[in-house]
Amino acid sequence: METLMTNNFEKENPGLIDALAEITSWNSFAASLVEQYNKRKTLSEKQTFAAVAMLAKIKQKQADRKSNMFSLDVSKILAVLDKADPAMKTPKIRVGDFVFSKPAPHSRNAGSLYIKQLGEYIGKVTGGYYLPVGSVSKDTVAEIQEICKDPMESAVAYGRRTGNCAVCARELTVKESIDRGIGPICADKLGLI
Repeated sequence: METLMTNNFEKENPGLIDALAEITSWNSFAASLVEQYNKRKTLSEKQTFAAVAMLAKIKQKQADRKSNMFSLDVSKILAVLDKADPAMKTPKIRVGDFVFSKPAPHSRNAGSLYIKQLGEYIGKVTGGYYLPVGSVSKDTVAEIQEICKDPMESAVAYGRRTGNCAVCARELTVKESIDRGIGPICADKLGLI
C-alpha cells in the first residue's frame, strides 16, 4: 500500500519533492514538507497545493529578477573599497543620492556591491550583474552606470559640490579636504593619502 501511495503521489506530482529539496537550505517550509514526505511518503492536498504555489511564485520572482538585471562593471568601485583599512567596518562611497558599500566578508553576499539610494536599498551587483530590488527607473540605472565609469571622480565631485565627505558624509571644513571631496581620516582609511 505504501509503495502504491508513493507511486501515486510521484505520478500526480512529478518532480515536486526534488524541487522542494533544492531549496531546503533557505526555505524552512520546503524543508518541513520534504521531511514529512520522507516520513509518510505523501503530502496532504493542502500541502501539495501550497508547495506548488510557492514554487511557482519563486520561479516567477526569479524570472522577473532575470528580466530586470543587466551587466554592470563595478570593478573600479570595488578597487577603491578593497583598498580600505580593514578596521573600517563598512567602507562606503557616496555619490549624489547613492551609497555604494561592500557586504561583510563572511556574508553570503561577499564579493557583491550593495547600492542604496536616499537611504533605501535598491539592489546589489553580484557576478557582474545588477540585481535591482523593486522598480528602479531607467534614469537611476543610467546614473549608476555613469558613476561606475569613474567612481572616484564622481565621489570627489559630490564632495566638492556638497561640502560633505564622499565616504562618511561629515561636513568638510578644510580647503584641502573640500578640494579632495573626502576628509583626511576617510582618505587615509581608503588608502588615498
